Amino acid sequence: MNPAIETRTALGAVGLVLTIGALGVAAGPAGAIVGLTLLPIWLFFPIVFTVAAAHVLLATLHTEVTVVDLLFVELGVLFVIAGRASTFEWTGTLLSTTIFTAAVGFLLVAVVLSVDLSLWIATVVVLVTLGVASYGLHRYELFSLGLVTES
Repeated sequence: MNPAIETRTALGAVGLVLTIGALGVAAGPAGAIVGLTLLPIWLFFPIVFTVAAAHVLLATLHTEVTVVDLLFVELGVLFVIAGRASTFEWTGTLLSTTIFTAAVGFLLVAVVLSVDLSLWIATVVVLVTLGVASYGLHRYELFSLGLVTES
């Protein structure tokens, strides 16, 4: 049995479906077909490759991607990463730091989206916040694979 399959979770599967659906909404049927290429990557390779492939596929769509489309794709990717992260052996400090960082990030996104700001400012804040959250979970993934050390 492939050891990569053993680390898949229901939360990761929900994130994958959300990502494929968001790509489909962003680019129509072609986006959904392109998004389906994430399935074998998710099944047979480490999660890091799925995250990278989702972002490459999003960048290759030849349609205008809205902030809402981007938000749902990133949310799906975040669920994929969180699904893998849920299998980690968390220490209390690591878990509380992760939850606090995610809560502050999503609170910041909610505040910015609720305030009547220009679209480009809201876009930058959403992208930076989701990018930081995704990067944090991505670092945990790399650490769990033994590809980086704590320092």
